[in-house]
Amino acid sequence: MLAAGLRHDEAALETGIAAAAGWVRAGRRVLTADEIRQEIAALALQRGRRSAILLVQAIDRDPHPEDATEVLDWVDCHRGVSPMSRAEPISQIQWTDMASELERAVGRLRDDGVRDVLVRGAMRQATFFLVGAKLAHVTGRTVSYLQQRDLWASNAPFVPVPALDLRRTEIGPGRTLAVAVGIAVDPMRAVVDYIRDRSIDAAGLITLTPAGGAHDQAIGSAGEAVAYAQAIRNTVRLELEQQPADRIHLFLAGPGGLALLLGHRWNRLAPTTVYEHLGPGRGYTPAFYVDA
Repeated sequence: MLAAGLRHDEAALETGIAAAAGWVRAGRRVLTADEIRQEIAALALQRGRRSAILLVQAIDRDPHPEDATEVLDWVDCHRGVSPMSRAEPISQIQWTDMASELERAVGRLRDDGVRDVLVRGAMRQATFFLVGAKLAHVTGRTVSYLQQRDLWASNAPFVPVPALDLRRTEIGPGRTLAVAVGIAVDPMRAVVDYIRDRSIDAAGLITLTPAGGAHDQAIGSAGEAVAYAQAIRNTVRLELEQQPADRIHLFLAGPGGLALLLGHRWNRLAPTTVYEHLGPGRGYTPAFYVDA
C-alpha cells in the first residue's frame, strides 16, 4: 500500500480488507483498474505518489520479490549459512561487483523517472549506507525504509535532537580521518583496535554518540532519524574544515534505517570507505567505496 501511494496505517489496512471482503460477498470477481481507482477514492485511501521498490537481498531472501521494481540477490555471494553469519562476501572483489550491480539498478530507476524509492531487504550497515548514497538526496530522490513497524523516510519532517557527543582519539600521522557512529552501541574501542592492528593511516578518530548514550532505542521517530543523519554529516563536515583529510574511514553501529538516511545525505565530504563489522572479537572489513 505504501509503494502504491496509499495510506498504510492499520486503519487503512482494515478498510481495504473490509472492502475486498465486501466485493467477495457481493459476488464481484473481476474489477477493472478504473473501478479499483474509484474504490480507493471513495475510501479516501490515496496518500501520495507511487514509490518504486528496490529490494536488496544481501544476507537473506525476501518471500515476495515479485512485488519489487528492482531485485538484487547477493545471498550466495556471502560466507555463512544464515543471515546472522553472513557479514562478508566470499571474495573481496564481490564488494565492487555488488556496488556495480546496485549502480545499474539505480540507473534503471533513474531512466524510468523514479523519484521516490522504498528500500526493502535484509542488509547490514555498510550496504544500507551504500544504497542511500546511490540514491543521493542531491539527485532529488526520496528514500524510505520500514524500520521495525515505523516508516523512516528521508523527507520526514525534521525533529530536533540533542547535540551529539563527540570524542576525539589520536591515532598517529596520516592524511585520513576515521569516523565511528555509535547509536545503538559505542564502537570506539573496537574501531581503535582495528585501525591500529591494520595500520590504517588515520590521523585520528572521532566517535559520535547520542547525548543520552548509545542504546537501541536512541532514535524515536523518522523525524529524529533525519535529524541525526544531518547532525552526523554536518559534524564530519566541520571536522574536515578544521582538519582536512584525503579520505574518510566510516564505521557504523545503529539502525539500518539511519545508515540508509546517512548515506542518502553523505555529500560535500571526502571519498569514503565504509566498513562492515564481522562480529564480536572479529573486527571489521572494508566494504564499499563512496565518492563523496
